[in-house]
Amino acid sequence: MKARHLFTIALGALVLTACHKEDVEVGSSAPSIINATMESSTRTTINEDREVLWSTGDVLALIYSPSANVDYTLADGAGTTSGTFATTATAPSGEVVAALYPSSIFNSYANDKIVVTMPDTYTYAENSIAGAPMAALVDDAEDNIAFKNAGALLAATVKNIPAGYNKVILESAAQLTGEFNILFDSNNIPALTSTTTPTEDKITIEFTAAAGANKTFYFPLPVQDFQSLKLSITDGTTPIVLKSAALNAERNGCYRFTYTYATQAASADEATTALASGSSVVEVDLTNESTATPSITIPESNNEQTSLSFATIPAGTTVEIAATSDTAEVSKEVSIVTSANNDENNFVINLPKSTVTLNADADASTPTVYDVVTAKTAANTLIVADNVTIKTLNVEGGNVRVSAGGKISSIARTQTNSDAKTYLVVEEGAEVPAELGENIVKKSVEEWEAMQSAEIAFLEAVAAGGDVTLTSDIELTQSVTIAKGKTVTLDLNGY
Repeated sequence: MKARHLFTIALGALVLTACHKEDVEVGSSAPSIINATMESSTRTTINEDREVLWSTGDVLALIYSPSANVDYTLADGAGTTSGTFATTATAPSGEVVAALYPSSIFNSYANDKIVVTMPDTYTYAENSIAGAPMAALVDDAEDNIAFKNAGALLAATVKNIPAGYNKVILESAAQLTGEFNILFDSNNIPALTSTTTPTEDKITIEFTAAAGANKTFYFPLPVQDFQSLKLSITDGTTPIVLKSAALNAERNGCYRFTYTYATQAASADEATTALASGSSVVEVDLTNESTATPSITIPESNNEQTSLSFATIPAGTTVEIAATSDTAEVSKEVSIVTSANNDENNFVINLPKSTVTLNADADASTPTVYDVVTAKTAANTLIVADNVTIKTLNVEGGNVRVSAGGKISSIARTQTNSDAKTYLVVEEGAEVPAELGENIVKKSVEEWEAMQSAEIAFLEAVAAGGDVTLTSDIELTQSVTIAKGKTVTLDLNGY
């Protein structure tokens, strides 16, 4: 008769840091009842509070010497942090020496070394931590068993997935799939290590998604210093490379990467429509634009960041980028980039609630030149990025910061600028005119940051009401608002 053994998992309040939790405890009197906690796992999921939750079908393996295993399947507790695992298998001869999760990857065991086989293809499941093996040595099955992650995870979030794309692929010259060893150090910490050196290897995660969907894909990694990893997404015909980079994958590490696929727009109107539909990254080609002043409107939205890139801007064209109104709460940060090959890059920017960055063409070694820019931005600020040159900058509102590799040839305030001063914050190495226009004040980064800190403290004190005493001179970049019903007594204290 086959004995029925129960494996009870009590995860308690197991909260993950990054993608993982360090110790996972299993208590047991194998082969009867065992309690366990886990760092992370293949079939388990993560909820919004980053607690590990068991999923239907989760299977653990108890490993017996010399090389056998018994699978325990989740019997109760799916979707919770505790569960009961059961088996109807008969325990083999020998003693319990180790434990492994998931059991599906078990190959063999000998001399404190677990040999596992890592798959090359996974099927996507929402919030699933795919294929992250855990292991533990077991001296006495009656004691608690502490599982630990044997490898690492790459968590790749892809936003705005294009229609028809259904596979995400991770490639490397180093081993990603097939036979691996799980070896334990002197502290019984497991590590997933390669057994071969292939010329190339890849993991595929298959999924289905509506156009514009956002998904996070989890790739298990061995403990290895990868010289190159390439992540791509494909519809089976046209792959899109999302990222290529080196990575030193350490045990229990969770390495996060986010890529937002750009929506393509063949006109300013199409770009406005895409933004209104929720896209936060839009690539705009104005080759066939009929007007000399095409206008793109950024709507009120929950997008913290909006990115606009321009492949082509016809000569004589000035691109207008504006919010729906001066009071509209649009993206806090707006990135603009244009091709370094364009003959003319002229912009009128009216985003008084946003910090706007003029970026360089990442594919060009020469500076990206913006001819004439007229900008009204938030107090913090219009940012001129590295490798960007602005020939003429007209400031209608807000302040300006020039990065170390940035350059402004000419700067002036417009007649409609109502700010008392315009602050020009200059990083070391940036180039700005020696002579500045009226009411333009040059500041170093250190001076600007000290000024901002003092201003924030002052505004918070005023907002609280009561007595406020100055301890230094305060320069304000924005107006002071006192709430209705508040009384503030300001002691200038000689400042």
